[in-house]
Amino acid sequence: MKGCNGILALTAKEVSENQESPCIRCASCVQACPCGLLPLDMAANARAGNLDAVTKLGLMDCIACGSCSYVCPAHIPLVQYFNYAKGELASRQRAKHKQDETKRLIEQRNERMAAQERAKKEMMERRKREAAAKKAAAAAAKPKQEASA
Repeated sequence: MKGCNGILALTAKEVSENQESPCIRCASCVQACPCGLLPLDMAANARAGNLDAVTKLGLMDCIACGSCSYVCPAHIPLVQYFNYAKGELASRQRAKHKQDETKRLIEQRNERMAAQERAKKEMMERRKREAAAKKAAAAAAKPKQEASA
């Protein structure tokens, strides 16, 4: 499948569904992490929804290899927490980008509407001046016609 970064072939024993238990702070995940991250702190912050702290701890540096989850004696699905946090960050960034783009489009529309309104006012003023000039010319021509008659 395109986009797959690996395939695991595990035995039934290796895949056994163990219940997640509280972290015992053994630091096995820290030792197993090839990127030198702190998976236990990252998972705790991801679980709490504190995405800023997870990002500061190096969430984007995580390669999602699964080493930390595999060695965790508490059977905590650390990689799933990291993937969730990455997805949540991406959706927040998309929402912010969409919001910024909407603001930009609204500002452009307002500028266009203001320019159209200015052009309309200028056109009306020009027409008023032309009408006033026409009346003045007609008023100036009227006494000449009466004098020649």
